[in-house]
Amino acid sequence: MDTNYIDIVKILSENYNYISIRKEYKFSEEENAHVVNRPCFYLNDVLTKGTYTQNPNKSFHKIEMIESLSSKPKGIYLDDLTEIKDNTIVQIEFHPSNRDFLLIKNSFFDKVFIDFPNLLNSLKTSNSHLILYFGFEADSFQYDDYNKENYYKNYYQMLEDVISENELPNNSIILLSSNGLGNTHEKIRYGNNESVVKSVFDNFLEWDTFLKLKGNIDLNYNFETHIDNLKKSSKYLLRVNRTSNLYRDLMLYYLFASNNIDKCLIEHIEFGSELNNFKNKLNECRKISDKLNYTNITDYFNYDNTIISDINKTIPLVASTDEQINNKLTTDSYGIEPIPHDIYHNSIFSWVSTSLVDMDNQVFINSSTFNPILYYHPLLIHGNKSHISCFKNSNYKSFSFLFDEDYDLDDDILVRFVKNVNQVNKLLELPKDILIDIILSNRNILEYNRNLLFECNSIERILTKFYNLLNGK
Repeated sequence: MDTNYIDIVKILSENYNYISIRKEYKFSEEENAHVVNRPCFYLNDVLTKGTYTQNPNKSFHKIEMIESLSSKPKGIYLDDLTEIKDNTIVQIEFHPSNRDFLLIKNSFFDKVFIDFPNLLNSLKTSNSHLILYFGFEADSFQYDDYNKENYYKNYYQMLEDVISENELPNNSIILLSSNGLGNTHEKIRYGNNESVVKSVFDNFLEWDTFLKLKGNIDLNYNFETHIDNLKKSSKYLLRVNRTSNLYRDLMLYYLFASNNIDKCLIEHIEFGSELNNFKNKLNECRKISDKLNYTNITDYFNYDNTIISDINKTIPLVASTDEQINNKLTTDSYGIEPIPHDIYHNSIFSWVSTSLVDMDNQVFINSSTFNPILYYHPLLIHGNKSHISCFKNSNYKSFSFLFDEDYDLDDDILVRFVKNVNQVNKLLELPKDILIDIILSNRNILEYNRNLLFECNSIERILTKFYNLLNGK
């Protein structure tokens, strides 16, 4: 009989020890060499009551689950231990920037088992498990989008050798990943056979909406207040990114070229595209627009030095009123700085641009998708193929009442982009009152998604799958 969720949480919380490894392994001895691993205490946070009750007015996830927790202390490292207790979970953050899988194996696994022979012995006897947390990115374990000439063709092949060479049980190493295509890739790898490499694929960053904060968050922000804000605002569209890439620059160029910039609330710090490449992509977009007979937007893909000049005079664009006053960083890098939630109060819909949108074998759903949902935003997403499909697979409802979402399954990233622009252009031509009426008519969908976000069901799915893998299921 399957163990119920609350019992699973109690077992994981009370019967296991959660530690990390302080020592960082690099690809070479050079001072600036890339690091393979970093310390991680993800499961400590998941199993700590205070994680869910940081806001005094409202918690997220399931009350019964929260009440069953106490706390799991962080800061215990294998480096400091002379022995490993039974039922120890060793967690590391694992996202090497170099995807040379043989080099990863040589630089990390071969060395860590020499440096920590007690870890290797404990893994062999199933007294401990090594957790590789990939949650903040969405690498494919089946396909290599970066380097086709590798000795190992993918993570799976490399990890299968690690398990085989060290005579480890298959569940001794467990991967935690945010790739929405992960389960599909695992099925491709192993078919109906039991998987050798064990993984949990889910929306690991769903809870970031409640935890990665800058400034105030109003968890009691209601639909009526939002509609009142929209009626008083001149903004239709929210377009926000902390980092720039070619496609985000193309989005900004369209908004300037169409003279819609005043209808938009935008965060765009730099226009960093190489000019010739940018011109070539614009030209490709124009050809696609012609082919799709989008006569209303084709001219917006003409290159114009004046528009580039206007953009460069205008940026950096900062969306948050709070950050316009005080933009002091709370993290080490602007690229990972949390987005203040005040930006979501005064615009009708979000035009979302996901990271690494040109990768064919990943879907990464993160705060750029989840944050706007907390504030009743419909989302038009320029993302990887199948982003909306993966979103719906997590039981969220998409926004076909406002957008034609057939672009989601187009293979060509520029076709998806041009179809996005066509959708945006149509909406920006409508009177604002009509758009607000559409929002009012679909209140049930927007409130459903918001309530589902509060449930944060990814946590239950993650812990249940993790528990089952620990127990050989």
